[in-house]
Amino acid sequence: MHPNDRPHRFAAVQRIVGLLLMIFSLTMLPPVLVSLWYGDGTAYTFVLGAAITVLQIGAGGAGLAAAFALLENDVESLFIYDIDSQRAEHLVSVVAARHGKDRVRLATGIEGDFDGIVNATPIGTEKFPGLPYPTERLSAEMFVIDVNYFPLETDLVLKARERGCRAIGGAGMAVGQAIRSFACFTGLEADADRMTARFLALG
Repeated sequence: MHPNDRPHRFAAVQRIVGLLLMIFSLTMLPPVLVSLWYGDGTAYTFVLGAAITVLQIGAGGAGLAAAFALLENDVESLFIYDIDSQRAEHLVSVVAARHGKDRVRLATGIEGDFDGIVNATPIGTEKFPGLPYPTERLSAEMFVIDVNYFPLETDLVLKARERGCRAIGGAGMAVGQAIRSFACFTGLEADADRMTARFLALG
């Protein structure tokens, strides 16, 4: 990857994170409403670069949001891993129905060469400390996204940065969910900057 591509790619990654919980908040609605709300015409497509391959760890509710957001943002190949293989298989089938079987695959482990790692498990939170992915496998060319936001920067994010990776936590996701939920319930537009500042102050 050319060095000049990295800031552009990371900007796209930041926008993906902002989209994740917006979709996650909609997963609480009936599936038919999810598809209708998701197709609201909002532009969230950004070029990450050619042949981007991502490993997503976790196939629960946050994993559903992450998978759709990643593929909507031009990730070429998404591999989904979960310790519950049946849950991972189900998510792969759901995502493949929309984006095609050639773009999403079941991962039987976390080994392999990837351009990015996404943690969509609770591992790394205060209740479930630890690392969902061995950080010694990370290289400076990779990006890391952790959907968790308590703490604001998990050990995975901090250690990834130490290895030179572009890494961000889930603060943008939390604010994105709040903004979208506020609009859904009130019909009003939230002040994104104010909500972001307030949320970061809590950390």
